[in-house]
Amino acid sequence: MCDSTLCAQLWGSTEFEWFASPSQGRSGGLLSIWNFNRGKLVFTFSGTGFHGVCLQWGVDAYRCVVVNVYSPCQLADKRWLWEDIIMSKRGFGSCLWCIVGDFNTVRRLNERKGGIGNYGARDMEEFNSFIRDMELIDVPLVGKRFTWFRSDGSMMSRLDRVLVSESWSAHWGAGFVEVIPHDVSDHCPLILNHKVLNWGPKPFRFNNCWLSHCGIEGVVRAAWEKQVQGPWAAQRIRVKLLNVKNDLKKWNIEVFSNVDTTIKSLTNELKELDAKNEEYVLVELERNRQKKLVDGIWCARRNKLTLLAQKARIRRGKYGDLNSKYFHACIRGR
Repeated sequence: MCDSTLCAQLWGSTEFEWFASPSQGRSGGLLSIWNFNRGKLVFTFSGTGFHGVCLQWGVDAYRCVVVNVYSPCQLADKRWLWEDIIMSKRGFGSCLWCIVGDFNTVRRLNERKGGIGNYGARDMEEFNSFIRDMELIDVPLVGKRFTWFRSDGSMMSRLDRVLVSESWSAHWGAGFVEVIPHDVSDHCPLILNHKVLNWGPKPFRFNNCWLSHCGIEGVVRAAWEKQVQGPWAAQRIRVKLLNVKNDLKKWNIEVFSNVDTTIKSLTNELKELDAKNEEYVLVELERNRQKKLVDGIWCARRNKLTLLAQKARIRRGKYGDLNSKYFHACIRGR
């Protein structure tokens, strides 16, 4: 039986509200707890295998819907669960959505290890279809590949996950799910974080927009022709490549700088000239500057589109089309 005393012990303070759904047969119950100083309860809802709370969050009172899932095992029952959540999302209007819990299925074969026989392809296909229909982002894991482990270690799967709407990720920025080691439970606890991860040094990538600039050939040639020392040809080539990389990075800062800052700066200067042109006749020098500003803005915007398209292709090649929205949400959150 769930009560306020148990919730206070779990939460660690008295500043909370809670919503619980009782167990059904052999399936365990669900419990959601939140800080009432940050989230004001609007309403709750529930169905077989899930329940949700809608909260007005923070000083801006954004409506956030958090759904707690404990999915049944049978595919027919999962279909009811997915359909109920889809209908709930359609009915509640514009909200920030987060759906978290044990979905009792995987999305890909590499999310399961051990066991015999083939895992249900229909389960995976329909679960992925549910995620697409809901327009959800599958937040990546950090710490472990799997979230469920059989007690003897013979099987493991990623049954638990966090799915968020694009609006959720756009509001709080890029997120990741930290997998906490389990103890007596066969499931690992999950923590959704929205902060910058330190992945170490960023890899060097050649930006395609550099090719549109006439100065790139000279930068590469000058860097490559620098004198280097080393007993082995491979070592000398490595140093030459490092020289090219470092000089390209410096040149990129000098020439391209921050593309958004460049666009803003050029636009503001153009705005001043336009305002002056409304009152006076611009001299030839000012008209030439006006034309150069327009050309510069177009060039900067083309460079920005080229960069975004290149980054989207890289991420799509690594994670597939299903995570393209996650990439764009990360871009907005940076």
